[in-house]
Amino acid sequence: MGNNQTFTKPHVGTCWSSVFAPIGPIKEPLPMLACLFVAALGLAGMLLSRRVTEGGKFLYSALFGYGISSCCFHWYLWQGFYQVLDVQLNFLQAINIVYMSCIPKEENLFYMISSYLLVMFFSIYPFFAHVLGMTFGQSWIPWITFDVIWIFALIGLMVIWFQRDHLGTPGHPSRQAMFNLVWNTIISVVLAYVFWILDEVVCVQLDNHSATIVIFGHTLWHVFIGFGFYYMTTLTVFLRAPLLHVYPKVLAWPQNKPFVVFVVVQYDPNPIPKETTPKKKH
Repeated sequence: MGNNQTFTKPHVGTCWSSVFAPIGPIKEPLPMLACLFVAALGLAGMLLSRRVTEGGKFLYSALFGYGISSCCFHWYLWQGFYQVLDVQLNFLQAINIVYMSCIPKEENLFYMISSYLLVMFFSIYPFFAHVLGMTFGQSWIPWITFDVIWIFALIGLMVIWFQRDHLGTPGHPSRQAMFNLVWNTIISVVLAYVFWILDEVVCVQLDNHSATIVIFGHTLWHVFIGFGFYYMTTLTVFLRAPLLHVYPKVLAWPQNKPFVVFVVVQYDPNPIPKETTPKKKH
């Protein structure tokens, strides 16, 4: 059994805690609200993605779980919540990469072996990195691993982008907007790291307590990393539709734009949607 005092031991918090006092029992209210937004993204993906496979819903539920756990951390600043966040983020990252690796249709021996090795590696690395960090008392180990593994995610996204003519549902009216989720994902993750650097490096380590950095640094890290994972999951759900012999109905805002802010994919069991079925001549 774990030590309850270790779990509830207070964490020093983010840059927010070094400037603002708690509001009642809530230690870091604005970062906490950002985490609720991330949880809402995951919940929206689960509830609005009708007829999507359980695997797709699991990806959204993992995002929901990360948002809730992060919310609890910023609410109480308990060390225990902080110690599991790296596992959740690494796991969320890993399962998205595994699902992306199953999208290309290559069937040669090299690709099949690489795919199996990829699945085996990413099924264990989040927990292995966490155990190493706990064993050696170096919390940076799982976090730096999380940073490095983005290289694999970037490779997967680039493979999808350069093979886009051979992937997805041919003739889909939202095809270009959905493939642009590759860039939505990359931009969101890059922005998330920019705000993380402002919070952790500029504010905490360099002692720059500028109001803009304090208020928006860690808060927008959560918002943009949440968007990054949401876009990656939604792109995967869209691209898996032809493999499941279903039509991916896309609900996007803004509509009919090459780049979207919010998008949901719903599976239609009919391979040809009613709106694109040719009308009979009388």
